[in-house]
Amino acid sequence: MFLSARARVSDLTVTDLETALYDDQTLTKHLGMRRTLFVLPTSLLPVVQAACTNAIVAAERRRLARDVERGGIATSGGRWLRRAERATLEGLESLCNATGAQLSRA
Repeated sequence: MFLSARARVSDLTVTDLETALYDDQTLTKHLGMRRTLFVLPTSLLPVVQAACTNAIVAAERRRLARDVERGGIATSGGRWLRRAERATLEGLESLCNATGAQLSRA
C-alpha cells in the first residue's frame, strides 16, 4: 500500500498516509476488485462496496464457512461465523475502537 501510494504521489511520506488513514480518516483501506486492497477516499467507500465488494464478501463467507467445517473447527461453518461476528461486534462496542490484535485478546 505504501509503495503503491508513493509511486503515484511523489512527495508522499509514510507519516502522511498513516495520518490520512488512522488519524484524519480521510482515506480508508478496502478490499475491492479482484480481492485487491485499495486505499481510497472514505467518501467513495459506499460506491466501491456496492460496485464490487458485496459479491466478494458473499463468496468469501461461503469459503470461510466451508473451511471451518473442513478444518474440524465446527460442524456448521455458517453458525460459527455468525457467532464470531457477534463476538467481534461486541468487542468493538466495548472497546470503542480497536486493532485486530486487541479484538483477538478481547
